[in-house]
Amino acid sequence: MTSTIKHLAAGTALALALSGAGATAAVASPTHQPSSASAQTGAERHMNHDRHFAVMMVPHHQGATDMAELALQKSERPEIRDLAEKIIEAQTEEIQQLEAAAQRLAAENTPGHHHGHGHGHGHGHGHGGHGQSMNADMQGAMMGEMDGMDGMDGMSLEELAKLSGDDFDKAFLEEMIAHHQVALEMAEMELQMGTDPELRAMAEKMIEDQQAEIELMQGWLEEWFAA
Repeated sequence: MTSTIKHLAAGTALALALSGAGATAAVASPTHQPSSASAQTGAERHMNHDRHFAVMMVPHHQGATDMAELALQKSERPEIRDLAEKIIEAQTEEIQQLEAAAQRLAAENTPGHHHGHGHGHGHGHGHGGHGQSMNADMQGAMMGEMDGMDGMDGMSLEELAKLSGDDFDKAFLEEMIAHHQVALEMAEMELQMGTDPELRAMAEKMIEDQQAEIELMQGWLEEWFAA
């Protein structure tokens, strides 16, 4: 198992554990207060999605910084080296923010910390399946990367490190484009289901920044490696 996949697997396992903890809390809600329990469950459902996003995005970002560090060692193109430095700087900062957000949300979800104020009666049950489906979709996006991709061609970080020159640059660009595309899917899911203002703002910025980087890298592929 490669180092990148280890990061992703660890994040997935922790996210699943967090989601399971939320589900357990919902089951344990007092049955003699159905309206309050429903409202709390709805709030916890959104919080679980926010935590899920934060926890899973950390190892995903770590995978990107691992590849970017490799590009600084291997690539001789200044454009790729500049992009790699930008990715390392931006995503290292975001990792710190995501870890802090995950810890904050975990603390807010501890027993005795109440969410909501009784509004939204009866809405918790209506969105349960949808929320669970969105979390499953995010897990699927990450598992797809673990199963088929450290990159577009299923190349591991170690295999990428064995390449040099144009072969490395082309594989790196394809790898990072595919990696960014998974991040876009995850960020879009957060905007659909998440409610935490800080994480939603981060998701919006990720979409803007990484879509621009995808377009930049696709342009380089066409310019440098078009058949």
